[in-house]
Amino acid sequence: MKISSQRLTRLSPLPQRAAPSRATPAIDRVEISERPTNISGWARAGVTLALMGAALGCLAGPATPGLIQAAPADAAKLSARYQKVDPKILQLLEKDGVTVSVVRPGQSFTATGVLPARSLADYQSEMGKMQATAKRVEAATAPYARGIARLQQNGGDSSQLQRERRMALLDSLPQDSLAVPYSIPSLAGLIRDSDGLHKLAQLQKLPKGTTLMAQLVGAKTPTQIQEYTQLVESINGTRLEQARQAALATATPAQQAAWSKDPGQIPLDLKGYDILVPDLAYVADGSGGSVRVNLLDASIHGAWADGNGKTVSNSSINGQYFSQSRKILVQSSRIGTPTSVHELGHAVEDAVSRHDPKFFGSWHSKLFTAYQRAAQSGTVSEYATSNVGEYIAEGVSHYYENPEVLRQKDSKLFELTQQLLERAGQLLQ
Repeated sequence: MKISSQRLTRLSPLPQRAAPSRATPAIDRVEISERPTNISGWARAGVTLALMGAALGCLAGPATPGLIQAAPADAAKLSARYQKVDPKILQLLEKDGVTVSVVRPGQSFTATGVLPARSLADYQSEMGKMQATAKRVEAATAPYARGIARLQQNGGDSSQLQRERRMALLDSLPQDSLAVPYSIPSLAGLIRDSDGLHKLAQLQKLPKGTTLMAQLVGAKTPTQIQEYTQLVESINGTRLEQARQAALATATPAQQAAWSKDPGQIPLDLKGYDILVPDLAYVADGSGGSVRVNLLDASIHGAWADGNGKTVSNSSINGQYFSQSRKILVQSSRIGTPTSVHELGHAVEDAVSRHDPKFFGSWHSKLFTAYQRAAQSGTVSEYATSNVGEYIAEGVSHYYENPEVLRQKDSKLFELTQQLLERAGQLLQ
């Protein structure tokens, strides 16, 4: 499993896909990448391993003592698996800063160093960008909202205008936007479904207010709720208050009286206003506190850890490569399986894409064509049909673990895997 390098991409309509949906393989098909925060514990283990490597004889290659950063017993199992891998590949990855660590149940997931904690100052420093995005969205969608309101008042069908309004919103969001439309009263779709962002953009439901919004992204203390609410208010300006007043206009006197005591409880009229929220969630840090992370990080945290931030033994994720931190995490129960080599496959693809983009572009177009065929006709595993990234990672795993099976079941993937690995080995020269 690989995690991509972008935080949030522009929301787009839900695509039609021939490959199996992400709902079948669940969250372990998600792709996300993050930068490290604190890996001192892993680093100390790596130093110990480096000093003991010669005596243990367990390192995958004499030039890769920094690749595996784990306790000696775990490192021995990983290294036994990596003995099948071309030493040049391992040397390239070590030179590239890739590390492999083992995650055990009960460990603080945030301590693995793959979820970057963000400060309030980080969001405040990006406020100008988010405000500009909100103004752009308002300018693009306001005409549609007015037309929809007129049609609804006259009993007309506004479905076409609703679709056009949604597309205008999507087109007005920058590729690297830090704010997304908040249109559903629960983040469950985002956390459990790879298409959650698409659904977030498409659905129109009414949350009860900014307090509930904050709670849905993990805010538990009054300070966190206030912090989140203030960010939403700063991003949207007067539009947020207009959305509140529009909802109040249709409320009963009793509702108006109750909500007036706490503006955070006032429902927002999302039929008439597109409200943007920060790319922010709060997750437990495993030590009784919590940290701020982005929404996609929160979804990964939810797949690896429990409500206290401790990694769980029954996680659906066997291993994961984080391209921004260049860190591979492997579940302790999977270190003796092909999972560790599969994750190396993601790291190799990532390395080649950065070091030789010209080769990678041509090679990847062939890979995608092969993947489309394999998604229909079959390949080395069902997991390989999840997406093109898992396709090549499964290719690398089978190339080293069982090359004849790969050659027989998907000769084109065998050929493309061989090309990728050969180019990766040449990058050391």
